[in-house]
Amino acid sequence: MKIKSHVKTRQLVAFEDSHLQAFLDKVQAFDPHSFRPTAASDPADPASDESDINDYFDDMVAAIYPPRAALQMDESRGLAIIPVVGVITMGLTVFEQRYFGCADVDLISTMIDTVAANPKINTVLFYFKTPGGYITGVEELTAKVARLTATPGKRTIGYANDICASAGYEIAAPCGSLFAAPSACIGSIGVKVTYVDYSAMAEKAGIVVRVFASGQYKAMGTPGTSLTKEQADYIQADIDREAGKFKALVQSMRPGVSNESMQGQCFTGIEALKANLVDGLVPDMATMLARL
Repeated sequence: MKIKSHVKTRQLVAFEDSHLQAFLDKVQAFDPHSFRPTAASDPADPASDESDINDYFDDMVAAIYPPRAALQMDESRGLAIIPVVGVITMGLTVFEQRYFGCADVDLISTMIDTVAANPKINTVLFYFKTPGGYITGVEELTAKVARLTATPGKRTIGYANDICASAGYEIAAPCGSLFAAPSACIGSIGVKVTYVDYSAMAEKAGIVVRVFASGQYKAMGTPGTSLTKEQADYIQADIDREAGKFKALVQSMRPGVSNESMQGQCFTGIEALKANLVDGLVPDMATMLARL
């Protein structure tokens, strides 16, 4: 069925196929003539039985949206897979992680703690599928990956068959080795802040924006205003500082990466290998797992 192929091609790391199949079987077996809507105010209504159409929405959501990317461990192989999937940020709810496709720094940190404390796990594969995200918490998470890599008896490997960029690559850099699919997008080393100046639009619309603030930097970026030179310089200095830390980290972990390869550009896996951003090319996750 189309719905099944759609879901399978968009899986995060693993998908509960039996869960999806059970839902599809339920849909195919449903008799539309037996459907009767249930009043939400009457939970005692017999039509609210779990087997009727009223539960289909919950079942459909659970089936179409894969579970949030989660730690997988196979102690018999000594292997753990830590997914770094989605836009990286911090302090996310489970809802945001699952339905908005975000990667929570705190959750990834907890996964690392779990495998670090398990003596049966000797190989940790970080699976990257992320365009990057916000910098908050990433520096500390990267340091934790570096500590895991330096732990005796633990081998860390990073792999991306789609995209591993910006903050995602920062987290990947401390892995003991990095691999990518030939067509993957790797790199985008740098930091950016976007400011849209609507002041001319506001002026044409007859809108006057007056800002009252306690310091010259407190209200910078307020819609309808322009940045002063001091504010622009402040933002650029902040970006330069964070970008410098990012580049220094990459070069300390991967000495072969040149400054020319850290100008914010993304490379294909093939180009990333030439630029020393990765150590080898692996076409897909199945092949990567088979090589471990």
